[in-house]
Amino acid sequence: MRHGRIFLLLVTSLVVFDQGTKIAIRQSLPVDDAGWAASCTFDCRANPTHAEFHPERKTRHQHSVVPRMFNIVHTRNRGAAFGILAGHPYRMALFSVVTMLAFVFILGYYRRLREDEGLLAVALSCVFAGALGNFIDRLLYRQVTDFLQFYVPEDTSTGALLVDMFGSSRWPSFNVADSCICVGVALLLLNTAQEYRRLAASEPEAGP
Repeated sequence: MRHGRIFLLLVTSLVVFDQGTKIAIRQSLPVDDAGWAASCTFDCRANPTHAEFHPERKTRHQHSVVPRMFNIVHTRNRGAAFGILAGHPYRMALFSVVTMLAFVFILGYYRRLREDEGLLAVALSCVFAGALGNFIDRLLYRQVTDFLQFYVPEDTSTGALLVDMFGSSRWPSFNVADSCICVGVALLLLNTAQEYRRLAASEPEAGP
């Protein structure tokens, strides 16, 4: 019962926050492909399926939150993470099937949680909320709204190295739902590590 309340509270609040931020971005920032850099792959010029701002070029539609590090932008992603499958003709059907399977798996696993598995409950709730937030975007708009952009200036040694290695010095823009999934996965890994240590500590020491 306690896990059920955690699930409802987290999923509801995170999805509302995710959709609220996306609505605010769509209403306040036009999609502007000036200075675009494709975020579908690290080869920013070869496959422009996900137009977004170049972090080094200022436009009236780009807000710098932390100078030379973090911008608020408005981009659209028709694919999965990093724009994967953005141009695939059956991407919507594929994403829908994968997402629904993930929902079924998470809900089924969640029902079997023990009372002492609170961290795992939070982790699964975060992943579910993130997947649901982006799924809503795909159902309504057939693409996902992204707006958080972190980067390293290209005029720094680190930025120049990243450009040489990957073709870009910025991380592809993302949203609150993506962050929820990442946090959930990180908590799942932490829970796995804690479970491993617990099992190792409970094993009797081998005799001489």
